[in-house]
Amino acid sequence: MKDPKLAAVSVLSLSGKVQDNLITTISWIKKLDEEGVDFILFPELNISGYVKDPQKLSAVCLQREDVFEALTQLSKQTKAAFAVGFPEKVEQGFYIAHYVFSKGKLIGKHRKTHLGSTEKGFFIEGNEINVFQIGELSIGIQLCYESHFPELSYIQAWQGANVLAMAFASPRESSEEKLARFKRFLPARAYDNNTYVMACNLSGKSDNIGDFSGLACVFDPKGNLLTENKAGFCVSSVDLTQIQRIKQSRMAFFNQSKRLDIFQQYYQHENK
Repeated sequence: MKDPKLAAVSVLSLSGKVQDNLITTISWIKKLDEEGVDFILFPELNISGYVKDPQKLSAVCLQREDVFEALTQLSKQTKAAFAVGFPEKVEQGFYIAHYVFSKGKLIGKHRKTHLGSTEKGFFIEGNEINVFQIGELSIGIQLCYESHFPELSYIQAWQGANVLAMAFASPRESSEEKLARFKRFLPARAYDNNTYVMACNLSGKSDNIGDFSGLACVFDPKGNLLTENKAGFCVSSVDLTQIQRIKQSRMAFFNQSKRLDIFQQYYQHENK
C-alpha cells in the first residue's frame, strides 16, 4: 500500500470575492487530485477571503449553499479529500470555520476555538476539538492563532491524529520571515506529539490588516522540515509506520508519560 500524500496550498484569496476564490480552489483540487494527493489543506477563510466586516460577512454567507454544493459535487469526482475555509453564520454571530470534504460528503467542520485579539469583535469562539478520519489519515485541524496553544495539538494527538493540519491567515511578514517563525514552533508540535504537521498561509490582500505573503510547508514527526514553498504549494508523502515506531519506543513517545493529575491543578488555579 502506498504512503498517503499531503498537499498544503498557499492559495491566492481575494477578500469577499467568493466565486473567484471558489474557482481558484476548485482548480487546485483538480490539479492535485491528478497528482494522486490524498488530502489537500487550504488556508484559513480561503474561499471567502479574510473578511471581518459584519455586512461583508453576511453577504459572503449568503453564497454558502452554492459554494458547498459545488464542493460536494467536486468531492464526488475526486479521490482527494480537502479542507477549505469559509465563515459560518449562526444566530449569535459568525465562526471562523474549516470544512472537510471526502467522497462526496461534508464529513465535518472545525470552528476556531481561540481567536486573535483583532478577531474577537467580529467572531465567536468554537468549543469543540475534533479529528477527522480520511483513510489511514487522522486529521486534526487548527486555524492560525490556535497553533500557539500546545494543548490543542496534544488533545488531537490523544484523539488519534497522525497529521496536524494548520491553516493560516497570517499577514505582514514576508514568506521568508514567516517560515523562520514557523520553524521555531511547528517542529515542537510535531516532535512532542509524534505527528506530521502541515501548514499553509493565505496569499493576497486583506481588509485593512496588510497583505498575506503565502507559504506552505510540511514537518515530519521528528520535527524535520520535509518540504516548503514560499509562493505556491508543496506535496509530501507521509510514512505512518514512523509514528508507530516512535510510539513503540519507551523514550521517544512522550505523551504516554504526561502527568495530567499534576497539570490539572495548575490549570484550575490559573482560571480562578
